[in-house]
Amino acid sequence: MKLSLAFVLAALIYSTNAFSQRAGITSGAGANSCSDYLTHRQVQEHQQLELAYVSWVMGYLSGYNMMSSLPQLNSMPEYSAVISYLDRFCRDNSLLAVSDATTCMIGDLGGYRPAKCKMN
Repeated sequence: MKLSLAFVLAALIYSTNAFSQRAGITSGAGANSCSDYLTHRQVQEHQQLELAYVSWVMGYLSGYNMMSSLPQLNSMPEYSAVISYLDRFCRDNSLLAVSDATTCMIGDLGGYRPAKCKMN
């Protein structure tokens, strides 16, 4: 019995570690490239697209804050701050995805900062 309990604990530890290092899969507005985001910002009816991006980002940030065992966010950004951050990040990193911008935003808000995110 002790051997099987040890095996189960080892499997849980290994699987948790493997999961935490997984890149993850995104869908929705966050899966779009920064280049697409910048293009959408130029569209005449950009307010609906803008709302889709901001809603996706806020959902991602809320999910991080609710479910992550990593450092929590110090605050949640306002709508205009999300747009400003995405605009700046995407201009500087057009080949990355909106989800990458959001992950870096987490670091700027006091949460976990992956190595790929520069300090702002």
